[in-house]
Amino acid sequence: MRSGTIIVVLAAVAGMAGFLLGGWLSMKPSDTLREGMRYEDMQLPDLEGRSRSLSEFDGKVRLVNFWATWCPPCVRELPMLGQLQYRLRERGLVIIGISDESAEQVRPFV
Repeated sequence: MRSGTIIVVLAAVAGMAGFLLGGWLSMKPSDTLREGMRYEDMQLPDLEGRSRSLSEFDGKVRLVNFWATWCPPCVRELPMLGQLQYRLRERGLVIIGISDESAEQVRPFV
């Protein structure tokens, strides 16, 4: 590899690391989650803004999927998760998608 190419690659890696570190450092503690909290007690808004909890799905098999619109693998798996939900809903499967993005951002993907 030529030294110019190596410098460009190193600069790109350093830039990406800085971008990711900046996002991580800007995260704030969640008001939704508290230490020692049971996951069933977690209250999260659905796409219509209603507060929902995982305890609503007691007695069902819950698959919780944390995803984001900016994550290509997450977006690629959405149709497969939808098919899985459709095929196994009679057997009690419910798939719960959780994203930290707004309903307006998420809605086109679900």
